[in-house]
Amino acid sequence: MYNNIDEIVDYIIDNKCTLRVAAKEYNMPKSTLYDKLKKYMEECDEYTYRHLREVFDNNIKNRNKNGGKAFKIRYTGKKRIDICKKNVKI
Repeated sequence: MYNNIDEIVDYIIDNKCTLRVAAKEYNMPKSTLYDKLKKYMEECDEYTYRHLREVFDNNIKNRNKNGGKAFKIRYTGKKRIDICKKNVKI
């Protein structure tokens, strides 16, 4: 039904993305992915755990900045793709 959790973990570490982005990419509910990752992190090796923890801590630290960008994009009517192409500072 859902993809291999190892593949999803590699995707999160390689792209340094949030759970929301990974869940959307692998077409699964965010809560399901969270539960699977929680179980996986209890059993995984220290190297993988450290890298996942680093990505999640960084996402938490930058949560307010990313939320502000998303808010500005949503309410200025610009598409995220347009802003990326034009290198507009937000």
